[in-house]
Amino acid sequence: MINLKITKFISIATITFLLSACGEGASTDKEDVASSSSSEIESSALHGLLSQEQNQTEENSTKEESDPIDVIEENTTQELNITVELNTTEITKDLFSLSPLKTGQIKSYDNMGKEVTDGTLKDDGFYQKGADRLYTRDSSLETVSNPTKGLEWQDDEATTSITLPWLSQSMLTLCTGDTTSHACEDTTGDTAKDYCENLSLSGFEDWRLPSRAELSNIISYGHKSPTLTYAFQNRNSKEYWADTTSIGSKGYGWKINLFKGNTGVKGKGNQLYVRCLRDNNKSEVADSFTRDNANGTVTDNNTKLIWQDSTTVIQMTRNWEESITYCDGLNLDGGGWRLPNINELQTIIDDNRSNPSIKKRFKYVDRATEEMFYWSSTTYYTFKKDAVGVSFKTGDIRNYSKINFFFARCVKDED
Repeated sequence: MINLKITKFISIATITFLLSACGEGASTDKEDVASSSSSEIESSALHGLLSQEQNQTEENSTKEESDPIDVIEENTTQELNITVELNTTEITKDLFSLSPLKTGQIKSYDNMGKEVTDGTLKDDGFYQKGADRLYTRDSSLETVSNPTKGLEWQDDEATTSITLPWLSQSMLTLCTGDTTSHACEDTTGDTAKDYCENLSLSGFEDWRLPSRAELSNIISYGHKSPTLTYAFQNRNSKEYWADTTSIGSKGYGWKINLFKGNTGVKGKGNQLYVRCLRDNNKSEVADSFTRDNANGTVTDNNTKLIWQDSTTVIQMTRNWEESITYCDGLNLDGGGWRLPNINELQTIIDDNRSNPSIKKRFKYVDRATEEMFYWSSTTYYTFKKDAVGVSFKTGDIRNYSKINFFFARCVKDED
């Protein structure tokens, strides 16, 4: 584990929180800010404000628009902006983490989408594994920072008003004629990548288009559309470009769908929204996987996660609840296994490989089915009878009904 000491100075900082008044009283939305060990910002001045919690009434929806639209929670009756002023202070913490972030999901839902409160279902909402989601917004700079990952995100009005293609029309024409040519990667012109590289915001000019993996970090699987952490003030339920080319087809780039919280690819000529980011005291970290052939496991030395990788991961399909039970009872390498949440599962996606799109240290992946789909323990929050998982054919994050039969790859924490 690499720890990076981050010193943050706050001078009469103003932080705006979105609260919802639902049912009998007003409370903060719990999905991003509340857990027993974390909040969107660590401050005793805010602790009392964030401690009030109220479950919002949730309504499943089976309708998913091909052209996503903004969805408003029916029982949200009022939105309040609360401004908190913090006195000048210095906060020094070892915050940077290589662990995947918590997904934002804090409740458990069975195969039928019913909430489970007795702790018998060991899903994502039960474990809530991962690094804390410490997203904070600076209203004066119009940015959102996450010191856990050392990233600062653009959050001005342009993020919900500007759409751009991945390739200019001239480069798209050349790329279409020959997808092996340099034109498929040439982002010169009025493109999403060029926009970020020329962005001047909050006194900085070192902005860039995020990668697929980085863009996935801002998804909150505890929210309905948009599936975006509430620290972002400028929000919609549309599709956003990532700076990652589909390895299977050079004419397609990765994008995120904030209506569904899924990732996939789209033709580079499409006009999608753009949200830029910049590194803030973060260094690139190379993959570091160790295989134990005797145990049939692979250890990620960065995330400190141990993954099941034996013939058993391709021998049997199970529905979602059965997959959770299987991992919970797995007797391998001393036990302690669980079904990974979606943020954990996507850390073993390899964007430089296709069919399968899994890190090279892994030997076993289902090739018998078209999608090579593996369950995560994370419920698809918009329609809780579904769960999300990864297609290791392409690296897509998708949702399917929990009663479907797919494969499971278990994970556990390194001792």
